[in-house]
Amino acid sequence: MKKPTHYNPVAWQYEEGVLSGKIVAGRLLKLAIERQRRDLRTGGERGLYFDHEEGQRIIDFASLCNLGPDTPFSLFPFQVWELYVFYGWRQAENGKRRFRDRYKSCARGSGKTPLEALQILYHLCIDGPYGAEAYVSATKEDQAKIAFTDAKNILENSPDLSEVFPSPTATTIFCPERNSKFQFLTSNPKTADGTRPTYATIDEYHEFDSDAMLNKLRTGLIKKPNSILSIVTTRGSHKDWPCFEAERRVYVPILEGSIINDDIFVVIYSQDGEEEFDDPETWQKSNPMLCEGGIIDIAELVKERDRQIINGEEGIVYFKTLNLNWWCDAPQTFIPDQIWVRSGSEKPEGYSDKRWREEFEAGMRGKTCYAGLDMGQTSDFCSLCLLFPPEDWQRYDSAEMLEKRDLIAYVRTPLRVPGQFRAIWRYWIPAYKFEARIQAGLHSLRDWQQAGYIRMLDGNVIDPTEIEADIRAMNVNYPIASLFFDRFNATSTALALEKAGIPCTELGQTMPLLTGPTAAFRDIVLQERFDHGQNPIIRWNMRNAVPITDTNGHVKLTKDPRRAPDKIDGAAACVNAFAAWMSAEAHAPAVEQWLF
Repeated sequence: MKKPTHYNPVAWQYEEGVLSGKIVAGRLLKLAIERQRRDLRTGGERGLYFDHEEGQRIIDFASLCNLGPDTPFSLFPFQVWELYVFYGWRQAENGKRRFRDRYKSCARGSGKTPLEALQILYHLCIDGPYGAEAYVSATKEDQAKIAFTDAKNILENSPDLSEVFPSPTATTIFCPERNSKFQFLTSNPKTADGTRPTYATIDEYHEFDSDAMLNKLRTGLIKKPNSILSIVTTRGSHKDWPCFEAERRVYVPILEGSIINDDIFVVIYSQDGEEEFDDPETWQKSNPMLCEGGIIDIAELVKERDRQIINGEEGIVYFKTLNLNWWCDAPQTFIPDQIWVRSGSEKPEGYSDKRWREEFEAGMRGKTCYAGLDMGQTSDFCSLCLLFPPEDWQRYDSAEMLEKRDLIAYVRTPLRVPGQFRAIWRYWIPAYKFEARIQAGLHSLRDWQQAGYIRMLDGNVIDPTEIEADIRAMNVNYPIASLFFDRFNATSTALALEKAGIPCTELGQTMPLLTGPTAAFRDIVLQERFDHGQNPIIRWNMRNAVPITDTNGHVKLTKDPRRAPDKIDGAAACVNAFAAWMSAEAHAPAVEQWLF
């Protein structure tokens, strides 16, 4: 195709380099550029035209911006191409912007956040309407602040913009002349209440476990002409979360041409296969900053890969997702989330979480249960699980196994007991950690508290006497036949509960001892015979649960923060509860530890 008379030469040269193979590029980037070339030829048939001046205007704006003292915002060719194409296309009917949505995916370190900050400033003072409002949302406040901080840095180091954006505050960038502003949000949709966005960014979309915030922002955007929804992200390992599904069902098909959507701009920088993990010469496909003059050093990237290989599967997944922008399966999960959800009874339509929890738990009132306690850290989550086996479970006991009580740890297995197992949980967290967790992105914590799934205790650390009082109260409604506990931070609590008449046994956290109840817990859920009442906290714990094995086939759930994504206290407590039931009447009634 011949270069149009009016077309940015850097953008055109970049397109030519990708299509000719001179620039190392992946299949999806080539498709994006082929889409642009095709639209230049046929867009007019669909009521579209390309306006060189509109595309050039933001590139000229970038020349006024500095990233730091004596550090101009020098756009690389791939960034020139992205901006030029996104802002250049117009609708013939009304001259308004063609693209209202953007999806950009690339490896970490490719400058996507500073480029997003540049576009937000451009929107506030030039491209957006009077009274424009721009927002960045991320799962963690610190992540959302990055684009905001980048924008402030640009303003502080760009004299031409200082009068346009005077005195930005810690939370707001304001343009008085156009009455426009920029603020950051978390992923909690409630933080978007009262906003009227004209530009919204979803930062690191792969970390969002739902589209609640995206939908909340989109609802505001559709009412504004020339509004922009910008999704910028690396890929990840949560293939059951919205980003993977949106890319698979919408964004990649747009590039492939199986979906025609003239409203969405898509650019994906990615490897073409996992085998390229061993071929650094291909890594520019996912790291466009590996271009000539780019800010990424290939030698350092190779060193990082080699370091992560030493860390095993988790390290390799980490490198592939963040540094090669590749969708990976997460490090082995204990139970797939979709199976976990199917195993529990569904909340009736119209029920609040609190009403459903109370009704579900009422169904076990008066029934004997087996408890597992995991005190974890006194400055974070602690959990109790009450396990209710099928009521006629004793009839399935094996006489041969019962005769071996003194020789084996567990005298029964749930797989031999038909029927439904049910469980309820209690969680505790100190007030200080409660607020810190919410600020760090666990926004559902307030909802969990209001529904009664977790109790917030006053202070910076947990007072074990309050947990003891709660367990004694639960014992009235749900008689506890036996309680197994991990001795970490729990020995004094177990002694107090013993005095209250609750038999307690310390369960050594060794792989041989934990294998039986861990496997039993897993198998009952896989059979979809474990009713957890859709408790949202244990579901979160199960997403974090990572099993580890040894050469003897033993298995346990790891609590190592370097391997588990986050807390698993409820899952650990449930394993302890299974151990209590599987060894019922086989353990001494006093607090003691089995030694094997």
